[in-house]
This record gives sequence, C-alpha cells and structure tokens, in this order.
Amino acid sequence: MTDHTPEPGPRCRVLIVDDDPAFSGDMTLLLGDRFEVTVAADTAGALAKIAEARPDVVLLDITLKDGVDGFVALARIKAVESPPEVIMLTGMQGPGAVVQAIKGGAFHYAMKDADPGELANLIGLASERAAASRRLASLETQLRRLGGELVVYDPLMLRIMKDVEKVAPTLATVLVTGESGTGKELVARRVHELSARAAGPFVAISCGAVAEAQAELELFGQVRGAFPESTTVRTGFFARAQGGTLYLDEVGRASLGLQAKLLRVLESREFLPVGAAAPVRADTRVVASASHDLQQMCDEGRFLKELFYRLNVFSLVLPPLRKRRDDIVPLAEHFLEVFGAEMGRTGLKFTAAAKEFLVRHEWRGNVRDLRNRVERAVILTDGDEVHVDALLATHFDQGMTITEMDAAIESAREDYLARLHRAYAGNVTRSAKAAGITREAMSRLFKRYGLSEGNG
Repeated sequence: MTDHTPEPGPRCRVLIVDDDPAFSGDMTLLLGDRFEVTVAADTAGALAKIAEARPDVVLLDITLKDGVDGFVALARIKAVESPPEVIMLTGMQGPGAVVQAIKGGAFHYAMKDADPGELANLIGLASERAAASRRLASLETQLRRLGGELVVYDPLMLRIMKDVEKVAPTLATVLVTGESGTGKELVARRVHELSARAAGPFVAISCGAVAEAQAELELFGQVRGAFPESTTVRTGFFARAQGGTLYLDEVGRASLGLQAKLLRVLESREFLPVGAAAPVRADTRVVASASHDLQQMCDEGRFLKELFYRLNVFSLVLPPLRKRRDDIVPLAEHFLEVFGAEMGRTGLKFTAAAKEFLVRHEWRGNVRDLRNRVERAVILTDGDEVHVDALLATHFDQGMTITEMDAAIESAREDYLARLHRAYAGNVTRSAKAAGITREAMSRLFKRYGLSEGNG
C-alpha cells in the first residue's frame, strides 16, 4: 500500500478526542514521532483545541461519555470555519455507523485497536485532503466540459452532488445506480476527482464484456513465464488502477465467476497475478455502477450477496432525466454550444417552442438521448435557431399513403446523410458515431447516395 504518512516538513497536527486517558496516552506515544499530537477529553475541549491549535485531523471517539453523541460531536466539529478532517474511532464495526459517519462529514472510520501503521497511513490521507482544500465553493456553478462534467441545477441532483462531495475524500466503496444514460460514469469520475487519489489513474472496466474464462487475466494480469513458453507480461485492471480508482461499470452484468473474484479482492485487499508466487496489495478505491436492481438479483441468486454488501457501503441513486427537469434546458444548451463549436456553428439558440418541447419530453434514454438528439439537431439546422422539428426523431403526416411515406423516408434519409456528410466533411467514423451506426454501415450508405468519403 502506498505510504501516505506526511513528508518531512511542517508536521500534520492531530487532535485525539477520547475520554480514556490510557488510550489517549498510548496513541500519543504511538503517533507522536510522526505527528504533532494534542488531546481533548470531551466535545467542549475538542472545540476549544480546534479554535486554538487548528488541527489538520481529529481522531474522534464515537462513544464519548460527556453526554454528547459522537455524531452530534462530529456535526459540531464540521460546523466550525475551515473544519479539520475527522476520523471516527469505534470499538465495534457496523455498516450503519460507517454510512452515518460519512454522511455526517467524517473522512473515514477506524477501529480503536487498528494497526498503528494503518492508522498513521489513514491520518496521512486525511491530512492530504485537508491540505488540498478540495471542497467546492459552489455546486450551482459546476461543470461545463463535454463528456467529463455534469450540468447540475435541479435540487434533487444538487443533493446527490453534496453526497458525492462528502463521500469522495473517504476510502468507502461507492455504488452508483440509475437508469441507462443517467450519467453514472460521470458521477464515478467526480468521486475520483474529489478524492485524495485524484492524481492517480481512473480505470473503467465493462463487467459484462469480461469473459469468465479470461476473468483472472483481465483483473489480475499475468507475470512472465506464467505458462510454458510464455514470455509476455500482462497488466490487469487492478494493477492499472493502483493508487487510483477502479470503476466497475454495470457490475450487475458480471458473471458469477467474475463476481467471486471481485469479492475476494475486496475482502482481502490483495490480488494474485496469474503465475505470481506472492499476492500484490490492492491500493485501489472501488466505485461500481448498476442499472439493474442488485438486491432483486441477490434474491434470485444471480448476484452474490456478500459482493453487494461490500459494494453498497455508500449508495448514490441517480434520478432519470424526466425527474430532474430543471437540468434539461441547461444540459441541452451545453450540448448545443459544444456541437455547434465542433461543427463551426457558433451562436445557435433554441426557440421558445423548442425549449418547451425539451422540458415536456420524457427522455427515456436520459442524458445520452438528449445529447444525441441535440447533436442531430445541429446537423439539421440551417439558420441560427433550432426549431422543434429538428429535435423530433421522426415526423410524418398522418394522412400519408404507404407509397408517400416510403418516399418521405427515402428523402429524409438522403437529406440527413447529406447534412451529416457536410457537417463532418465526409469523415465516415465521426458520421457513423453521430448517427449511432457502425462505420461499415455508414460507408455503405455514403456509397449508395454518391457521397465521397473523407479521411477517417
């Protein structure tokens, strides 16, 4: 595991809040050579020490005997100006207390009998978080980058993003759930970006694409000589994510065999590359996503309950776009600006009727559907205003005969391909991506309608 104990220089200031003098004394001796340690016996004393000594990290006993609940004490500490990071200390580990502590703003939790080296490493991580001051100044002014940021105005999503801010700096495993297209990977990346591991890699694995026979090679890699005449070294997903975050995309699609291997790593915090003699410590934070109901899958025997419990330490449930209508127009305008700039069409705007259509539409494909629809509208729009008809997937006069409808379809297809060809300068790959078809299919369509192929 990476050692996060602070480098020589100004020492991290640690405040131990515990009403057991023997425990506080022992911890002071164990940590005193690495950190600048002070002690308080109760909540009032802790608040006074925080105001006086400005500690970077507080070790807070969850069961103080001063009449103040540990979570109330946590809330009071986090309410001070520029609050320190707080690690909750407990004699008994329970998932409910862990989630409550994290929701209350704690950096992490630790057992009171934890290994001193592990505790020092945890304090180091917390001090890095404190020094970085990663807290957001305002969630309402978030995120304006194509594909990598979220546009958040809706109150429901703002609450979720506040939870993201709270859980990101901890070491807790996160499970992001929601319908397809709701932005689960973007939220997972946001968790990574706001964590102490932000400088490390973010590695995504599509669980449904990993064949069970190849699961060990894909996850854990392979050392040279693992098989007779084998001279290659293969780096697995866990090794690639060392020091960073491993994102398990659609973990509900993982085979039972793959699930078992993931569970083993989450339980042991180590993995064994194929052919290796010794295991490797897994210094990786895991964030998973699912569009399936994992609890129901557990009940049906299609998902391991133990893995579900390991992944579901902290849950983020993303609402569908139709439940966050305050975000629809800002998102659409963001995509309009991005695709307009990409196609040399700056200054495009939606008409009032188009905005009304956007808000009223159900968006069953969620943000992905909206993004694709706006990109197509930019291609179809000739002037500076995007009208409703450019946003419609298809539209026909109900009085059309079959022959007329076939002719209209052919005309619409030819017109659409011509606009697509013009927008992307004949680039087959980009045109195919915009249309949602394969490159081979787009190449055939270009040839069928006499459109030349550009580079790509």
